[in-house]
Amino acid sequence: MFTGIIQSIGEVAAIEAKGDDTRLRILTNKLDLGDVQLGDSIAVNGVCLTAVELPGDGFFSRLMIWQSILLKRALFVLMVLVERVML
Repeated sequence: MFTGIIQSIGEVAAIEAKGDDTRLRILTNKLDLGDVQLGDSIAVNGVCLTAVELPGDGFFSRLMIWQSILLKRALFVLMVLVERVML
C-alpha cells in the first residue's frame, strides 16, 4: 500500500526496449525489498510501477506500450540528467 512516505533514493539504471516490450531497471540502493513479491507495486517519483523481476539490488518493471511512449522520454531525462529517483 502506498503510504506517501519517501523511504529511499534509488537510481534509474536502464531502459531496455525489446520489441513491443520496454523494461525499466531501478536500483534501490539501501531500500530493503525483502518483503516485496513479484506483482507488487513500488512508487517511483510518485508513479506506481509493478515489480516483474527482483534481482536483489533493485527491480525491473515492464511498461505497457502507452506507458512506454509517454514515460520513455521523461525517464530518459531522469536517467541522463538526474539518475536518482524517490522510492
